[in-house]
Amino acid sequence: MDAIKKKMQGMKLEKDNAMDRALLCEQQARDANARAEK
Repeated sequence: MDAIKKKMQGMKLEKDNAMDRALLCEQQARDANARAEK
């Protein structure tokens, strides 16, 4: 049971990190597009 819990926590951490990275990339893309339009 503990092994499953640890695996799930690890997967949640990976998912959260991926979501953070996606948000960061989206923001950078928006900034780049805004600069390109100027």
